[in-house]
Amino acid sequence: MACTVFALAVQSASAQLNLEPTLPLLPGLSAPGGAAPTVTVPATDPSEDHTDGPAAPPPKPPGNVKGLSLSGRVDGGVPRAAPLGIPRVGKQNGYTRVVLTLPAGATYRVTPDGRDLHVDLTGVTADTLSGATNTDELRAWRLTPTPGGARLTLTTPGVTTRSGWHNLLLPEDGGQSARLVTDVSPAFFDTRPLTAAERTITPLPAPAPGDNPADRTVVLDPGHGGKYPGAIGAVTEKAVTLDIALRVRALLRAAGVTVLMTRETDTHLFTSLNADLNARPALATNQARLFVSIHANAMPAASVNKGFGVETWWNPNHTGSPALAQALQANIIRMTGTFSRGLKNTQSLAVLRGAQVPAALIEVGFVSHPVDGDNLKDDLYLDRLAIGIAQGIRDTLAAP
Repeated sequence: MACTVFALAVQSASAQLNLEPTLPLLPGLSAPGGAAPTVTVPATDPSEDHTDGPAAPPPKPPGNVKGLSLSGRVDGGVPRAAPLGIPRVGKQNGYTRVVLTLPAGATYRVTPDGRDLHVDLTGVTADTLSGATNTDELRAWRLTPTPGGARLTLTTPGVTTRSGWHNLLLPEDGGQSARLVTDVSPAFFDTRPLTAAERTITPLPAPAPGDNPADRTVVLDPGHGGKYPGAIGAVTEKAVTLDIALRVRALLRAAGVTVLMTRETDTHLFTSLNADLNARPALATNQARLFVSIHANAMPAASVNKGFGVETWWNPNHTGSPALAQALQANIIRMTGTFSRGLKNTQSLAVLRGAQVPAALIEVGFVSHPVDGDNLKDDLYLDRLAIGIAQGIRDTLAAP
Protein backbone atom coordinates (compact mmCIF):
# COMPACT_ATOMS: atom_id res chain seq x y z
CA MET A 1 0.00 0.00 0.00
CA ALA A 2 1.36 3.40 -0.94
CA CYS A 3 1.12 6.56 1.12
CA THR A 4 1.75 8.90 -1.79
CA VAL A 5 -1.09 10.12 -4.00
CA PHE A 6 -3.25 7.08 -4.62
CA ALA A 7 -3.14 6.18 -8.32
CA LEU A 8 -6.50 4.95 -9.55
CA ALA A 9 -8.08 5.09 -12.97
CA VAL A 10 -10.76 7.74 -13.14
CA GLN A 11 -13.11 5.44 -15.00
CA SER A 12 -13.11 2.81 -12.24
CA ALA A 13 -12.66 5.00 -9.14
CA SER A 14 -16.31 5.81 -8.57
CA ALA A 15 -17.37 2.21 -9.04
CA GLN A 16 -14.71 0.87 -6.67
CA LEU A 17 -15.48 3.40 -3.95
CA ASN A 18 -19.25 3.01 -4.41
CA LEU A 19 -19.76 6.40 -2.82
CA GLU A 20 -23.42 7.10 -3.36
CA PRO A 21 -25.06 3.91 -2.04
CA THR A 22 -22.84 3.79 1.07
CA LEU A 23 -23.15 7.39 2.21
CA PRO A 24 -26.50 8.01 3.91
CA LEU A 25 -26.29 11.00 6.22
CA LEU A 26 -25.75 9.91 9.79
CA PRO A 27 -28.15 10.78 12.61
CA GLY A 28 -27.18 13.91 14.54
CA LEU A 29 -26.05 16.08 11.63
CA SER A 30 -26.87 19.65 12.57
CA ALA A 31 -28.83 22.14 10.55
CA PRO A 32 -26.91 25.11 9.14
CA GLY A 33 -25.57 27.25 11.94
CA GLY A 34 -26.05 24.55 14.56
CA ALA A 35 -23.42 23.78 17.16
CA ALA A 36 -21.69 20.44 17.45
CA PRO A 37 -22.34 18.85 20.85
CA THR A 38 -19.66 16.85 22.60
CA VAL A 39 -19.64 13.17 21.68
CA THR A 40 -18.02 10.70 24.06
CA VAL A 41 -16.48 7.54 22.62
CA PRO A 42 -17.02 4.67 25.10
CA ALA A 43 -13.85 3.12 26.50
CA THR A 44 -13.09 -0.53 25.83
CA ASP A 45 -13.23 -3.06 28.64
CA PRO A 46 -9.83 -4.67 29.33
CA SER A 47 -11.63 -7.66 30.82
CA GLU A 48 -12.50 -8.68 27.26
CA ASP A 49 -8.81 -9.15 26.45
CA HIS A 50 -6.73 -12.34 26.58
CA THR A 51 -9.62 -14.74 26.00
CA ASP A 52 -9.17 -17.96 24.07
CA GLY A 53 -11.68 -19.01 21.46
CA PRO A 54 -13.46 -17.30 18.59
CA ALA A 55 -14.33 -13.63 18.55
CA ALA A 56 -16.86 -13.48 15.72
CA PRO A 57 -15.12 -11.70 12.84
CA PRO A 58 -17.12 -8.86 11.31
CA PRO A 59 -17.93 -8.80 7.62
CA LYS A 60 -15.13 -7.64 5.35
CA PRO A 61 -15.19 -3.84 5.09
CA PRO A 62 -15.42 -2.14 1.72
CA GLY A 63 -11.97 -1.06 0.59
CA ASN A 64 -10.90 2.34 1.87
CA VAL A 65 -8.86 4.65 -0.27
CA LYS A 66 -5.52 3.81 1.43
CA GLY A 67 -3.51 6.86 0.43
CA LEU A 68 -2.30 10.08 2.00
CA SER A 69 -2.20 13.33 0.06
CA LEU A 70 -1.57 16.47 2.08
CA SER A 71 -2.61 18.79 -0.74
CA GLY A 72 -4.15 18.83 -4.19
CA ARG A 73 -6.07 20.81 -6.80
CA VAL A 74 -9.16 20.05 -8.86
CA ASP A 75 -8.29 20.18 -12.55
CA GLY A 76 -10.22 22.08 -15.21
CA GLY A 77 -11.81 25.47 -15.50
CA VAL A 78 -11.08 28.81 -13.91
CA PRO A 79 -11.15 28.88 -10.09
CA ARG A 80 -14.35 30.38 -8.83
CA ALA A 81 -15.82 30.85 -5.38
CA ALA A 82 -18.54 28.19 -5.56
CA PRO A 83 -20.75 27.38 -2.55
CA LEU A 84 -19.56 24.32 -0.65
CA GLY A 85 -22.28 21.85 0.27
CA ILE A 86 -22.72 19.98 3.54
CA PRO A 87 -20.15 17.18 3.90
CA ARG A 88 -21.60 13.73 3.32
CA VAL A 89 -20.69 11.41 6.18
CA GLY A 90 -21.08 7.64 5.98
CA LYS A 91 -20.25 4.88 8.45
CA GLN A 92 -18.23 2.06 6.94
CA ASN A 93 -17.08 -1.10 8.68
CA GLY A 94 -14.16 0.04 10.83
CA TYR A 95 -13.83 3.57 9.43
CA THR A 96 -15.95 6.63 8.66
CA ARG A 97 -16.02 8.29 5.24
CA VAL A 98 -16.45 12.03 4.60
CA VAL A 99 -17.06 13.31 1.06
CA LEU A 100 -16.87 16.93 -0.14
CA THR A 101 -17.98 17.98 -3.62
CA LEU A 102 -15.48 20.51 -5.03
CA PRO A 103 -15.66 22.87 -8.03
CA ALA A 104 -13.05 23.07 -10.77
CA GLY A 105 -9.94 24.94 -9.64
CA ALA A 106 -10.54 24.36 -5.93
CA THR A 107 -7.55 23.35 -3.81
CA TYR A 108 -7.22 21.50 -0.52
CA ARG A 109 -4.55 21.17 2.14
CA VAL A 110 -4.75 18.64 4.99
CA THR A 111 -3.21 19.38 8.40
CA PRO A 112 -3.37 16.70 11.11
CA ASP A 113 -3.43 18.32 14.54
CA GLY A 114 -3.74 15.88 17.43
CA ARG A 115 -7.39 14.88 17.46
CA ASP A 116 -8.37 17.24 14.65
CA LEU A 117 -7.89 16.79 10.93
CA HIS A 118 -8.12 20.20 9.23
CA VAL A 119 -8.94 20.41 5.52
CA ASP A 120 -8.35 23.95 4.24
CA LEU A 121 -10.05 24.75 0.93
CA THR A 122 -9.79 27.58 -1.59
CA GLY A 123 -12.11 28.37 -4.48
CA VAL A 124 -15.20 27.78 -2.36
CA THR A 125 -17.49 29.69 -0.05
CA ALA A 126 -19.17 28.24 3.01
CA ASP A 127 -21.52 28.96 5.88
CA THR A 128 -20.65 27.96 9.42
CA LEU A 129 -22.00 24.43 9.78
CA SER A 130 -21.33 21.64 12.26
CA GLY A 131 -22.51 18.18 13.12
CA ALA A 132 -21.98 15.45 15.68
CA THR A 133 -21.58 11.83 14.62
CA ASN A 134 -22.09 8.62 16.53
CA THR A 135 -19.18 6.61 15.12
CA ASP A 136 -16.06 5.31 16.85
CA GLU A 137 -13.84 7.02 14.27
CA LEU A 138 -15.40 10.47 13.87
CA ARG A 139 -16.74 12.42 16.81
CA ALA A 140 -17.82 15.62 15.08
CA TRP A 141 -17.22 17.87 12.09
CA ARG A 142 -17.26 21.63 11.67
CA LEU A 143 -17.22 23.79 8.52
CA THR A 144 -16.15 27.42 8.87
CA PRO A 145 -15.55 30.18 6.30
CA THR A 146 -11.99 31.48 5.91
CA PRO A 147 -10.50 34.31 3.81
CA GLY A 148 -10.56 32.89 0.29
CA GLY A 149 -12.24 29.62 1.18
CA ALA A 150 -13.32 27.37 4.03
CA ARG A 151 -11.98 24.95 6.62
CA LEU A 152 -13.45 21.53 7.41
CA THR A 153 -12.37 20.17 10.78
CA LEU A 154 -12.88 16.50 11.57
CA THR A 155 -12.56 15.59 15.27
CA THR A 156 -11.23 12.06 15.64
CA PRO A 157 -9.63 9.85 18.32
CA GLY A 158 -6.26 10.97 16.90
CA VAL A 159 -4.41 11.56 13.64
CA THR A 160 -0.82 12.17 12.51
CA THR A 161 0.72 13.20 9.21
CA ARG A 162 1.09 9.48 8.34
CA SER A 163 -1.71 7.60 10.07
CA GLY A 164 -5.31 7.72 11.24
CA TRP A 165 -6.73 8.82 7.89
CA HIS A 166 -6.70 8.15 4.15
CA ASN A 167 -7.87 10.40 1.33
CA LEU A 168 -8.34 10.56 -2.41
CA LEU A 169 -9.33 13.31 -4.85
CA LEU A 170 -11.70 11.95 -7.48
CA PRO A 171 -11.69 14.11 -10.62
CA GLU A 172 -14.88 15.12 -12.43
CA ASP A 173 -16.25 12.07 -14.21
CA GLY A 174 -19.22 11.77 -16.55
CA GLY A 175 -20.85 14.97 -15.42
CA GLN A 176 -20.28 14.25 -11.73
CA SER A 177 -18.29 16.94 -9.91
CA ALA A 178 -14.90 16.27 -8.36
CA ARG A 179 -14.98 14.86 -4.85
CA LEU A 180 -12.50 14.77 -2.01
CA VAL A 181 -12.96 11.48 -0.15
CA THR A 182 -11.49 11.23 3.37
CA ASP A 183 -11.64 8.05 5.44
CA VAL A 184 -10.80 8.26 9.15
CA SER A 185 -9.94 5.42 11.51
CA PRO A 186 -7.46 5.34 14.39
CA ALA A 187 -6.45 1.88 13.21
CA PHE A 188 -4.99 3.13 9.91
CA PHE A 189 -1.22 2.62 10.17
CA ASP A 190 1.82 4.18 8.47
CA THR A 191 1.85 2.72 4.97
CA ARG A 192 5.08 4.36 3.79
CA PRO A 193 7.52 1.77 2.38
CA LEU A 194 10.28 1.00 4.87
CA THR A 195 13.78 2.22 4.10
CA ALA A 196 16.85 0.03 4.48
CA ALA A 197 17.88 2.10 7.50
CA GLU A 198 14.51 1.55 9.18
CA ARG A 199 14.86 -2.20 8.70
CA THR A 200 18.16 -2.25 10.60
CA ILE A 201 18.48 -2.39 14.39
CA THR A 202 21.64 -0.74 15.78
CA PRO A 203 23.94 -3.54 17.00
CA LEU A 204 24.74 -3.82 20.69
CA PRO A 205 28.26 -2.84 21.69
CA ALA A 206 30.72 -5.75 21.60
CA PRO A 207 30.75 -7.72 24.86
CA ALA A 208 33.60 -7.06 27.25
CA PRO A 209 35.66 -9.89 28.73
CA GLY A 210 33.78 -11.47 31.60
CA ASP A 211 30.37 -10.17 30.57
CA ASN A 212 27.48 -12.47 31.40
CA PRO A 213 25.93 -13.82 28.14
CA ALA A 214 22.51 -13.60 29.78
CA ASP A 215 22.82 -9.79 29.71
CA ARG A 216 22.54 -9.95 25.90
CA THR A 217 19.74 -12.51 25.86
CA VAL A 218 15.98 -12.13 25.59
CA VAL A 219 13.18 -14.70 25.73
CA LEU A 220 10.50 -14.15 23.07
CA ASP A 221 7.15 -15.75 23.78
CA PRO A 222 4.74 -16.02 20.82
CA GLY A 223 1.43 -16.24 22.70
CA HIS A 224 -0.67 -19.42 22.60
CA GLY A 225 0.11 -22.22 20.10
CA GLY A 226 -0.93 -25.78 19.43
CA LYS A 227 -4.20 -26.59 21.22
CA TYR A 228 -4.44 -22.96 22.43
CA PRO A 229 -5.39 -20.86 19.38
CA GLY A 230 -6.00 -17.61 21.22
CA ALA A 231 -8.34 -15.06 19.66
CA ILE A 232 -9.82 -15.92 16.26
CA GLY A 233 -10.91 -13.26 13.80
CA ALA A 234 -9.31 -11.91 10.62
CA VAL A 235 -6.28 -13.93 11.73
CA THR A 236 -5.67 -16.51 14.45
CA GLU A 237 -3.69 -15.17 17.38
CA LYS A 238 -1.31 -18.11 17.70
CA ALA A 239 -0.29 -17.79 14.04
CA VAL A 240 0.26 -14.04 13.89
CA THR A 241 2.18 -13.92 17.18
CA LEU A 242 4.60 -16.59 15.91
CA ASP A 243 5.02 -14.75 12.61
CA ILE A 244 5.89 -11.51 14.42
CA ALA A 245 8.21 -13.23 16.90
CA LEU A 246 10.22 -14.86 14.11
CA ARG A 247 10.64 -11.48 12.43
CA VAL A 248 11.77 -9.95 15.75
CA ARG A 249 14.26 -12.78 16.27
CA ALA A 250 15.87 -12.19 12.89
CA LEU A 251 16.25 -8.46 13.59
CA LEU A 252 17.70 -9.01 17.07
CA ARG A 253 20.16 -11.68 15.98
CA ALA A 254 21.53 -9.28 13.37
CA ALA A 255 22.00 -6.74 16.18
CA GLY A 256 24.02 -9.14 18.34
CA VAL A 257 21.21 -10.22 20.68
CA THR A 258 20.77 -13.86 21.69
CA VAL A 259 17.14 -14.91 21.37
CA LEU A 260 15.46 -17.83 23.11
CA MET A 261 11.98 -18.76 21.84
CA THR A 262 9.29 -20.43 23.92
CA ARG A 263 8.10 -21.98 20.65
CA GLU A 264 9.23 -21.90 17.03
CA THR A 265 6.29 -23.78 15.52
CA ASP A 266 2.56 -24.17 16.08
CA THR A 267 2.81 -26.09 19.33
CA HIS A 268 1.87 -25.76 22.98
CA LEU A 269 4.36 -26.37 25.76
CA PHE A 270 2.05 -28.43 28.02
CA THR A 271 -1.47 -29.78 27.68
CA SER A 272 -2.27 -28.20 31.05
CA LEU A 273 -2.93 -24.47 30.55
CA ASN A 274 -1.43 -23.49 33.92
CA ALA A 275 1.70 -25.53 33.24
CA ASP A 276 1.96 -24.03 29.76
CA LEU A 277 1.70 -20.45 31.06
CA ASN A 278 4.14 -21.01 33.92
CA ALA A 279 6.77 -22.66 31.70
CA ARG A 280 7.09 -19.65 29.41
CA PRO A 281 8.59 -17.06 31.81
CA ALA A 282 10.55 -19.82 33.56
CA LEU A 283 12.74 -20.08 30.45
CA ALA A 284 14.16 -16.64 31.26
CA THR A 285 15.30 -17.53 34.77
CA ASN A 286 19.11 -17.24 34.95
CA GLN A 287 19.33 -17.46 31.15
CA ALA A 288 18.07 -14.09 29.93
CA ARG A 289 17.79 -10.48 30.95
CA LEU A 290 14.31 -9.84 29.50
CA PHE A 291 11.06 -11.68 28.81
CA VAL A 292 8.69 -10.39 26.10
CA SER A 293 5.36 -12.04 25.30
CA ILE A 294 3.51 -11.20 22.08
CA HIS A 295 -0.30 -11.43 21.87
CA ALA A 296 -3.26 -10.11 19.89
CA ASN A 297 -6.52 -8.71 21.22
CA ALA A 298 -10.18 -9.34 20.48
CA MET A 299 -13.55 -7.88 21.38
CA PRO A 300 -16.96 -9.60 21.36
CA ALA A 301 -18.98 -9.34 18.17
CA ALA A 302 -21.30 -6.66 19.58
CA SER A 303 -18.44 -4.20 20.17
CA VAL A 304 -15.76 -5.01 17.57
CA ASN A 305 -15.53 -1.41 16.36
CA LYS A 306 -14.54 -0.20 19.83
CA GLY A 307 -11.41 -2.33 20.02
CA PHE A 308 -8.36 -1.09 18.08
CA GLY A 309 -4.74 -0.20 18.66
CA VAL A 310 -1.64 -1.41 20.50
CA GLU A 311 -1.11 -1.68 24.25
CA THR A 312 1.67 -3.08 26.44
CA TRP A 313 1.13 -4.73 29.82
CA TRP A 314 3.59 -5.02 32.68
CA ASN A 315 3.57 -6.54 36.14
CA PRO A 316 5.31 -5.27 39.28
CA ASN A 317 7.28 -8.51 39.36
CA HIS A 318 10.50 -6.58 38.70
CA THR A 319 11.59 -2.95 38.95
CA GLY A 320 12.74 -3.06 35.32
CA SER A 321 9.38 -4.09 33.88
CA PRO A 322 7.87 -0.58 33.52
CA ALA A 323 10.89 0.69 31.56
CA LEU A 324 10.78 -2.33 29.25
CA ALA A 325 7.05 -1.84 28.62
CA GLN A 326 7.56 1.85 27.92
CA ALA A 327 10.39 1.20 25.45
CA LEU A 328 8.32 -1.39 23.60
CA GLN A 329 5.16 0.71 23.40
CA ALA A 330 6.99 3.88 22.34
CA ASN A 331 8.95 2.16 19.56
CA ILE A 332 5.95 0.23 18.23
CA ILE A 333 3.83 3.38 18.00
CA ARG A 334 6.73 5.29 16.44
CA MET A 335 7.15 2.63 13.77
CA THR A 336 3.50 1.85 13.01
CA GLY A 337 1.80 5.21 13.64
CA THR A 338 -1.24 3.27 14.81
CA PHE A 339 -3.45 4.12 17.80
CA SER A 340 -1.76 3.82 21.20
CA ARG A 341 -3.83 2.31 23.99
CA GLY A 342 -0.95 3.02 26.34
CA LEU A 343 0.65 1.04 29.15
CA LYS A 344 -1.35 -1.29 31.39
CA ASN A 345 -0.33 -2.45 34.86
CA THR A 346 -1.71 -5.82 35.88
CA GLN A 347 -1.12 -8.55 38.42
CA SER A 348 -3.43 -11.07 36.75
CA LEU A 349 -1.45 -12.25 33.70
CA ALA A 350 0.34 -15.50 34.56
CA VAL A 351 3.12 -15.12 31.99
CA LEU A 352 4.14 -11.82 33.61
CA ARG A 353 3.40 -12.66 37.22
CA GLY A 354 5.75 -15.65 37.13
CA ALA A 355 8.69 -13.85 35.52
CA GLN A 356 11.84 -13.21 37.56
CA VAL A 357 13.31 -10.72 35.07
CA PRO A 358 11.87 -7.54 33.53
CA ALA A 359 8.84 -8.68 31.55
CA ALA A 360 6.16 -7.19 29.31
CA LEU A 361 3.25 -8.42 27.20
CA ILE A 362 2.39 -6.64 23.94
CA GLU A 363 -1.08 -6.68 22.39
CA VAL A 364 -0.28 -5.91 18.75
CA GLY A 365 -3.83 -5.20 17.56
CA PHE A 366 -7.37 -6.57 17.50
CA VAL A 367 -8.09 -9.58 15.30
CA SER A 368 -11.79 -8.71 15.62
CA HIS A 369 -11.59 -5.14 14.31
CA PRO A 370 -12.27 -4.66 10.57
CA VAL A 371 -9.18 -2.48 10.03
CA ASP A 372 -6.86 -3.83 12.73
CA GLY A 373 -7.59 -7.39 11.60
CA ASP A 374 -6.60 -6.52 8.04
CA ASN A 375 -3.47 -4.80 9.38
CA LEU A 376 -2.43 -8.09 10.97
CA LYS A 377 -2.49 -9.73 7.53
CA ASP A 378 -0.29 -7.00 6.00
CA ASP A 379 3.44 -7.76 5.70
CA LEU A 380 4.33 -4.09 5.97
CA TYR A 381 2.42 -3.73 9.24
CA LEU A 382 3.96 -6.93 10.63
CA ASP A 383 7.42 -5.68 9.66
CA ARG A 384 6.77 -2.35 11.36
CA LEU A 385 5.56 -4.13 14.49
CA ALA A 386 8.62 -6.37 14.52
CA ILE A 387 11.03 -3.46 14.10
CA GLY A 388 9.34 -1.56 16.93
CA ILE A 389 9.50 -4.58 19.25
CA ALA A 390 13.11 -5.35 18.35
CA GLN A 391 14.19 -1.73 18.83
CA GLY A 392 12.44 -1.57 22.22
CA ILE A 393 14.25 -4.72 23.33
CA ARG A 394 17.59 -3.51 22.01
CA ASP A 395 17.20 -0.11 23.73
CA THR A 396 16.40 -1.82 27.04
CA LEU A 397 19.37 -4.19 26.80
CA ALA A 398 21.68 -1.29 25.97
CA ALA A 399 20.47 0.85 28.88
CA PRO A 400 22.81 1.04 31.88
